[in-house]
Amino acid sequence: MTELYKGKTGIRVLDGVTYPRSNTADVEKKTVDVVHVTTCKDGRAYVKTTFDFNGVDDADILECAARHLVIACRSVEYRTRTVDEAIEVDGITLDPTDYIKRERMSGDPLKRAENALKKLTPEQMAELLETLGK
Repeated sequence: MTELYKGKTGIRVLDGVTYPRSNTADVEKKTVDVVHVTTCKDGRAYVKTTFDFNGVDDADILECAARHLVIACRSVEYRTRTVDEAIEVDGITLDPTDYIKRERMSGDPLKRAENALKKLTPEQMAELLETLGK
């Protein structure tokens, strides 16, 4: 089982440790702080990157968000359809709320684990607890 890191950013990533990720928007300042793990030439680093959207046109921000959201919606909206069914919904307008919620949850390993545990049957939960107890 991996350890959950609870310290500062600006460090080298260690094997066997899970690093929490986050995105924090400050609407007034028009900035977003992203805490993430990034791959470098000689390993991985746990860092905070701030994006400053001052002076960036709102249309550019929305277009950037939409490019990311279309990737997220493909598995739900299109991969379950045939080509003919996808063509029938050409021009569809989607509400990004569900994709945004899903994206927020996907960055937090504890939330992912909690959601995965909720999907287990009682038998699967008992098996998992037995395995963890060993």
